Amino acid sequence: MLYSSKSGVTDHYAVDDNHALYLSRRVVKNLNKRKDPSVTIRNVDPPLHSLHDLYGIVGGNIKRSFDVREVIARIVDGSRFDEFKIQYGDTLVTGFARLYGYPVGVIGNNGVLFAESALKDFLPQDDKPPNLASSSIDVNATEYEDQHVMINLSNGRESHHPIEEPLPEARPYDTNITDSNESWFPGFMVGRDAEAGGIAKHGAKMVTAVACANVPKLTLIIGGSYGAGNYGMCGRAYSPRFLYMWPNSRISVMGGEQAAGVLAQISQERRERENKQVNLNTLH
Repeated sequence: MLYSSKSGVTDHYAVDDNHALYLSRRVVKNLNKRKDPSVTIRNVDPPLHSLHDLYGIVGGNIKRSFDVREVIARIVDGSRFDEFKIQYGDTLVTGFARLYGYPVGVIGNNGVLFAESALKDFLPQDDKPPNLASSSIDVNATEYEDQHVMINLSNGRESHHPIEEPLPEARPYDTNITDSNESWFPGFMVGRDAEAGGIAKHGAKMVTAVACANVPKLTLIIGGSYGAGNYGMCGRAYSPRFLYMWPNSRISVMGGEQAAGVLAQISQERRERENKQVNLNTLH
């Protein structure tokens, strides 16, 4: 009941398995369908910036941060990128571009994903049954109608929206075209404040939108892609049309340092319960 009544992580509360199946069927029944918009293919314009710059922008150090926009500018046609919701959820870069003449929706992460970043990626539908996912927009469920969804836009929520598809970068999504991903980030933000702010709920909505998007996806991993962040950025589990990894990139359940920290904490707590002296040097 906690997740249903307090944090809002779950949308429905089932008393048993049969009730859960009933609720699931009812949810699926209410999903709407729509026709995909047509795609206009244009002449291919080479990027304005040299691809060789990528060696200096990304580099071999996974811990060094960089602006994913610099990568986008060296991949998309003419280095033209129409960014979407620039100020909101700035650790997730979203927008539209063209890749080899095809319109694409681009989703790339610029660091650890916060609740705002996840919200930026899915769009509640105010006047129709939800296409991908519907949810309250902030932790207190007060802003439901004005949020845009990059993934829904890419899927072409309405026929008069010329939707585009994604490009290789931090994660994929778009309508009738390719999606792509670039991941160097460790994943979703964790901690007391993040959990209280609904990161589990908003992150789950983002992952749901990724799983339900019905457009081709391209994923490009250009750094460390760990844990739930790998799912949120359309990793292998979500069957992207193509998934590329640059030589410096890494994939794992969690980063090496994070895993070591968790194991050290578990060992320390066990020793404290057993009234044994803790030598932190032996835990590393």
